[in-house]
Amino acid sequence: MEDGKQAAEAGSADHKDAQPHNPAAKRKVALVLAYLGAGYAGMQFNPGQKTIESEVMDAMAKAGAVSAANAGQFGKVSWARAARTDKGVNALGQVVSLNMVLPDGVVDQINAHLPPAIRALGFCRVIKGFDARRLCDKRRYEYFLPAWAFDPSVCKPSADQPEIVFPGRPASPETANGRTNGESAASCLTPMQPADAPQMSADHYVGTHNYHNFTIRVHSSDPSATRYIKSFKCEDIVHLQGQPWVRMVVVGQSFMLHQIRKMVGLAVAIARGTAQDYVMHAALSGEHSVHVPLAPEGGLFLERCFFEAYNDRWKHTHGESVDVGLYADQVEDFKMSKLYPHIANSEAYRQQLQLFLRSLNERNFQFTRWKDVTSDKHTGSKPATFNDNAHTRADYSD
Repeated sequence: MEDGKQAAEAGSADHKDAQPHNPAAKRKVALVLAYLGAGYAGMQFNPGQKTIESEVMDAMAKAGAVSAANAGQFGKVSWARAARTDKGVNALGQVVSLNMVLPDGVVDQINAHLPPAIRALGFCRVIKGFDARRLCDKRRYEYFLPAWAFDPSVCKPSADQPEIVFPGRPASPETANGRTNGESAASCLTPMQPADAPQMSADHYVGTHNYHNFTIRVHSSDPSATRYIKSFKCEDIVHLQGQPWVRMVVVGQSFMLHQIRKMVGLAVAIARGTAQDYVMHAALSGEHSVHVPLAPEGGLFLERCFFEAYNDRWKHTHGESVDVGLYADQVEDFKMSKLYPHIANSEAYRQQLQLFLRSLNERNFQFTRWKDVTSDKHTGSKPATFNDNAHTRADYSD
């Protein structure tokens, strides 16, 4: 936060010397976005790839919020994102800071040039030194899993696994007269049992730990592997189109590539009984490398970014807070009309989830051997590395 503090201090003069409104002048703003990540190679601009940022920048240029000379030039407009969501990951409260022109009705004009899956919700004026990435105190993500995913009888990794019947899809003649796998979870688990099952494992994530096993290409000795998780909770059961879904909520200062999906993946493996509690200690060890399951991206979304320290410092002199909660009505509308139906109806997510659950077995992850990691500390054994070559079998779209 030290860099963020310096950035904020550098921009303080912007509000001491306020200028008369000039609609053609560029102003520093925090722009709030909501989007569905399906079909995009993540949030961050990547030449030759279809990304959220490229879509938003193009729409802003067409709306006159960014000049033609600066179109596509993210550095020239001091563009900074609060969170870099990966391929296929959704967002309800993404925040981007930039210098942009503010003609009347600029948000509506931007949305007119955006696809329905991406919406600009609004903006607020900020100081010149505001940087959405550096000044974001914490990020809150949510992950949705259907309740049947916690039923170990569903998606067993065996050849005789019966057909899976999902909400909104007709059962085949072979399963229409019996108890379907979708019904199995609903009938075998009480409303709070699905949330209780992974919560005990999720509690281990809270606090400061080494997460080098929960990302890629980061060594355990790298300082960036150490992350602080404020909370990880299975909040409640949400009914989407009449079916129960478990809502998992994680809050942290920052996250690495795949970190949340792997956190969810390991918690699910333990909840289904495929792995025992000791694998959590092994995975969070800073001394050993193990291959952690990667949950599909379809159920993950960035729910909100927080700027509490900035607001405390500047709200009394500037008068505007960077608060996604100010756009609660727009967020709720996007959530109910686009995000929730997208998650509930995504055939791709269902197929990925089937593959993921079937991959949670000893052959792929060698969970029983992870127990050796806990004894290595006492025997002085060489650090263990289990199944590094399993990525092609169990990892899915980034």
